Amino acid sequence: MKRTLLTVVSFIAITSLFVNALPLAVHASPGSILDQINQAEQEKKQAEEQKEQAEGAKNEKQNELNQLTFQQGTLKAQLNSFNESLQEENAKYEEICNDIADKKDEIEAKKIELQEAKDTEKEQYKTMKKRLQYIYEQPQNAYLDMILSSKDFSTFLNITDYIFMISEYDNGMLEDYKQTTLDVEAKEKELERELTELEELENLSIQEQARITELINTTNTFVNQYSAQISDTSNELAEIEKEIADKEALIKAQEED
Repeated sequence: MKRTLLTVVSFIAITSLFVNALPLAVHASPGSILDQINQAEQEKKQAEEQKEQAEGAKNEKQNELNQLTFQQGTLKAQLNSFNESLQEENAKYEEICNDIADKKDEIEAKKIELQEAKDTEKEQYKTMKKRLQYIYEQPQNAYLDMILSSKDFSTFLNITDYIFMISEYDNGMLEDYKQTTLDVEAKEKELERELTELEELENLSIQEQARITELINTTNTFVNQYSAQISDTSNELAEIEKEIADKEALIKAQEED
């Protein structure tokens, strides 16, 4: 009786286990499990390929970014050089302007000196003219009588020497004033020539400043364009790096499963 009861209980337990395991066998057949494994492997493989492609794209984008940064650095170095050249040219221009101002002051001083020399020459000429006029207005024999009326030979010599000295003095002074006038005129012309040369240098300096300024503006434009390209490329590189990180996380999760 006890043996029969044990057999019935065992049968019921085995039947219960079989019944409970039957749904699992129906829902997880060997074929469906294999398909899931294959699908997981394919997804992992696809993720690895996409990651590899993204890493290649990252390398290309990094090279592009490096090239843009290098080119911008070269332009910035040129820009610094242009700015230094402009500062030097500005200093040169300022020096030229100072020289021009000084030269104009010298010319004005020479003009005053020239006018004074001409006035002195005219006064000397008037003095000689008056003296000659006085001599010619005297009777023709007045100087001859004065000479002949000399009490002695010494007085005679003194009178003739005096007349000769006055004539020589007048002629000498007139020649000196004429020479002074010529010298001042020559100096004024030389200063005018130097002023013309300085004004030409001033114009050249203005042109050079304009040329360098144009180079600076153009280079600045290029530098700004490179800055925009660098910013865009950096953003694209960050997106690629994020994509790579996402693929790595996906691969890791698949490996853990």
